Amino acid sequence: MFNAPFIGRGLSPIIFGNSGAGGTPVIPAPSPLTAPSIAVSGNDWTVTPGTYSGADSVSTVVRLGGVIVGLTGTLAAGDNGKTLTVDETATNAGGTATQTASRVMPYDALAPYYASGTIGIHFATDAVTTNAGGQVTGLRNKGALGAAFNATVSGEPIAISGNALNLTSTSGTITTATAAALSGVRLMFVVGLDQIVNGTRFFGHVNGAVTWDVHTNTNASGLIVQGRYVSGTATVLSGSPRILTAATGFALIEVEFSATQWLTWINGTATTGANASVPEFYISTVGTGTSGARMLGAMGDVAGVLTGRADTAAAIAALKTLLNQKFGTPA
Repeated sequence: MFNAPFIGRGLSPIIFGNSGAGGTPVIPAPSPLTAPSIAVSGNDWTVTPGTYSGADSVSTVVRLGGVIVGLTGTLAAGDNGKTLTVDETATNAGGTATQTASRVMPYDALAPYYASGTIGIHFATDAVTTNAGGQVTGLRNKGALGAAFNATVSGEPIAISGNALNLTSTSGTITTATAAALSGVRLMFVVGLDQIVNGTRFFGHVNGAVTWDVHTNTNASGLIVQGRYVSGTATVLSGSPRILTAATGFALIEVEFSATQWLTWINGTATTGANASVPEFYISTVGTGTSGARMLGAMGDVAGVLTGRADTAAAIAALKTLLNQKFGTPA
């Protein structure tokens, strides 16, 4: 009579049907089930080891730029462009199985300011939603305020030219899911105008009979960036002096609104003006306003930085450095 082999607790069954020379049982080497993966959030990485069937042990070694690191960690500025690699070996008595993973790690200089909440809104031209043809149908907010301030394009999708949105007379309207208040915020944005037209609208918002617009006022002496608030009658927030700006190339424009002042900077040159008792200033459209000439040309990144914080100056400086690298605007 054939007797089944005894299988005790903690012992593996002997496989009679798969044996080597002399009838020695053959144990199959481990078999990969899932591969190791690398996840990145801001400047933080997390490695999830792979899984295996039949493994007695698994060794996972993570290196950043050739230096052994942990399964989790945070990039420093000097780590930009380094490669994070994962080398994994699963073993048992029957042999080994290996798997690898790698990822080039881009350091995000703005991540600390997203995390602190100081950069609440950042529409980066490399963080967009596109259709099958590569045209932009939405903007993703990378800032601390998240998806509540994402934007969508209604109408004709927008082409990307180089690293900026190409706004034309037929482009769809970019609208944020939530209107953004400018009080206590520095609004920073990059534009490359095809032509400098008086009254060009950069941003706007409508709430019933009340409208807001951020636009240019242009003449032979140069331009200034104004705020226009209409509630029954129009109130214009303006400043001086006018700034001569070339009709080509990118410009960095900054705007701050408060209860007492309307401050603007064009390529680092400041204009100042008083706030004529406008209670608040809202924007929800990008590249166009509530009336007047829509912007024609290239729209780069748009960001909103909370003022009066311990890291406000550092956040603005980091943004200027990034925008200089992307668009050649003053750092």
